[in-house]
Amino acid sequence: MNYQMTLQEYVKSDRFKDRFDNPAKGGQLDREQLWDLSIPVLDQIALALDNQLQKTSKTFVPNAQVDTANSEIQRKLNIVTYIIQTKHYEQQAAKLQTQEQAARTQEQQEILQALELVRRQELLSKSPEELKAMLEKTRQP
Repeated sequence: MNYQMTLQEYVKSDRFKDRFDNPAKGGQLDREQLWDLSIPVLDQIALALDNQLQKTSKTFVPNAQVDTANSEIQRKLNIVTYIIQTKHYEQQAAKLQTQEQAARTQEQQEILQALELVRRQELLSKSPEELKAMLEKTRQP
């Protein structure tokens, strides 16, 4: 399902002071408080709203008008799913950023190891006299 929240729904949510049932702790939440919830809790809210929508939208009357309760539930569902999608995308972006940082750190470690190897090879290529002179140099204050 592809839910989208429109600006009009957002404004209506403000005007009607939409409240959402909190399945985790009971009580009611406003739209701003939804942003503080985890995705699994938001999913529970979305599933409850979807169940309500399915129950209220059943009709056997041809060309029946859309009930205002249906539009309110659909608006709330769109808001919750928008928040779920946004939080999910933010989590994915943060995960990708962490992976990229880990890859950069790994690459930096490999470069440092290669530099150390080159330094050791340079030392090994020196004659014993050169190494002794270098050693004496490091012992002087």
